[in-house]
Amino acid sequence: MTGVTLEAVLAEIKQTLQREGAAAALAYAQQAYAQSGQDARLLMPLAQLHLAAQQYDPAIQILDALSAANPGNPGIAQLRSTSRRSRFLAQQHGNAPFYPTVLALRQDVEAALAEGDIDYALTVLHEAAYRLVKETSRGDYEPGNDARLDALCLQAGAALAARLGLTPMGSDPDGPIVYVATAIHEFGGHSRVLLDYIRRQPKRRHVILLTEMNIRVPPAVLQPILDAQLAGIDYTILRSPGGRNDAIARWLFEQLAALKPAASFIFNHPYDPIGPAAIALLKPGVVYFNHHADGGFSLGASIAVTGHIDETPACHHVLCRATPGLNPLYIPLTIPDPGARDPQGFLKDRPLRTAVCASANKFTDQDYAYRYAEMVPFILARSDGEHLHIGPLPPDFLSLIAANLQRAGIAAARFRHIANVPSLSRALGELDVDLYLTSFPGGGSKAGVEAMASGTPVLCHRNYLSRFGSGVADMMYPDALFWHDHDSLAAALRAAQSRPELARQSALARAHFDTHHAPAVVEQAWRDGKPRGLEPPPLPPHRPDRVQRAFDKFSRPAPKA
Repeated sequence: MTGVTLEAVLAEIKQTLQREGAAAALAYAQQAYAQSGQDARLLMPLAQLHLAAQQYDPAIQILDALSAANPGNPGIAQLRSTSRRSRFLAQQHGNAPFYPTVLALRQDVEAALAEGDIDYALTVLHEAAYRLVKETSRGDYEPGNDARLDALCLQAGAALAARLGLTPMGSDPDGPIVYVATAIHEFGGHSRVLLDYIRRQPKRRHVILLTEMNIRVPPAVLQPILDAQLAGIDYTILRSPGGRNDAIARWLFEQLAALKPAASFIFNHPYDPIGPAAIALLKPGVVYFNHHADGGFSLGASIAVTGHIDETPACHHVLCRATPGLNPLYIPLTIPDPGARDPQGFLKDRPLRTAVCASANKFTDQDYAYRYAEMVPFILARSDGEHLHIGPLPPDFLSLIAANLQRAGIAAARFRHIANVPSLSRALGELDVDLYLTSFPGGGSKAGVEAMASGTPVLCHRNYLSRFGSGVADMMYPDALFWHDHDSLAAALRAAQSRPELARQSALARAHFDTHHAPAVVEQAWRDGKPRGLEPPPLPPHRPDRVQRAFDKFSRPAPKA
């Protein structure tokens, strides 16, 4: 490789790969590596080419060496996991693109743990759970507690604890209250619930441990949230150093062993196995598992601990009550009382003003018939007023809305985007919103509570397939306005253009908050700082629209040849 730059070699590898395939590119790369005096910078491309050529053992061998020299590099660890999984599938399942059964995944994970490869075990569990969460249509959502996958999380945790010489811990009454979470986000109800729990015991010491597995929220974003929400409370936030998943888990276990928690709350994202793995260390103590209100699959949801906390009636009724030994605890969502709006203050000499609050992920589901960017013109055409979107939307999403408005002949100024507000309940009054629409197909449960707390009338979407796709519908006051298709949406918008009806809806919304979500009500779900739970309200009937689901399938683009 004398006189040839590394950049030129890499370019030739890429061109050979495109022209002649992986085998030819690998042969060239091996020759270049030998001529360069074994330049270490060519090892990663060599590993990638071995993987592309389905030569898994050489790829893993190279990546093991790279990982030993760069233990904090997650990219190397990820490629190594891909190589190892591909080798397993090629040997056992004829090059299947992914595990064909849970048993196959279990066999691979247990073999890795027997070899001491904890990083691979955690990575495989994360990848499987991530696909279960992200590749499931919200129309197909249902609670996902799987004892087989959770047992693997616990096995990984037990293996790591043994490696570190740690034994299962009891609770130390003098220790802090610890919250194991994947991340705290700028937006979203799950993060706010965690902070609510801390504020509930202002005289205790609290420690937040963030795994930040594949998620890194910048301190400049996170710290102002904590400063505002936890002012005057003794709390510490510790963030993992990142790197390989086994290094993150090791950091978490060492922190827990040093802290000796009085009680632990697990707030992992559904696809993060590290929080559930830590239960292997914590379980003899006081441990609570907090479910996401989204009601889909989640790692850790079947592990028996001190209590499983649900914040939505649907999850409580259908998930935890159906699994023996989980000790389900229903703790309603709440917010500090913002005070109710004037029920007579709607439709003040102007057309209907609607609003929704959510980030883009609540609207992202290409398998669902009603898409937000298409429904905004539909709403505005029937309200003759304005529609406000509160929450972050990416530029391409906003451009799509603008194009649809132009196509429908609706002035762009009738749609307003407000990226963030400090308090939704206050903003609905300050912005004179007449009707709050829940997001769809994924409903924001905490946002729905904020709307009811302010006494703002609610138009709630019922997911036409799964009650868990928009679980907020099961939390809403019974006589709220609901929609599930174009006709019911149009009818609800017509009904909302009556000042007496909006006044009635406002009073009903506020009364429902006072009965089910007010701070004084939720206080009854706690005793001596411990979650005890309340009896949840009954679930309304849910009738899936299978005909619309069939149309969803008919209208999917044909797969490319």
